[in-house]
Amino acid sequence: MLDELRNAREELDDLVVVALFAAFEQQLLDHFESVVREVRRSTQNPLHRRIFHERLQKPRYWRLYEILDCYKAVADPNAIGEIKQIYQYRNWVAHGRREKRPPSTSPESAYARLKGFLEQIYELG
Repeated sequence: MLDELRNAREELDDLVVVALFAAFEQQLLDHFESVVREVRRSTQNPLHRRIFHERLQKPRYWRLYEILDCYKAVADPNAIGEIKQIYQYRNWVAHGRREKRPPSTSPESAYARLKGFLEQIYELG
């Protein structure tokens, strides 16, 4: 019975990490999209506007790794690496745990890292 409770707790912890990352991802995409809109509006050069329009037209369709890599210009690269590890763990949980298990994270640790990163980028504007 104790093993079953421990397994249930681990399962719940994993689902909390999945939910936390979903909320984080939405906030990150919202921020990234607002930055893209700002950059697009701020340039007057027709060539720049065209490049921004072509490349940045649909930022929500970028891969999450690409978006996170953009933030290396203003955020701690180690923090971004930690976010990517949480993302790998989230994917492993969400997609059936079939492949090799990536480094795990507790809900408390995931929350602290994800929240800290969001606070950092929202301070930037």
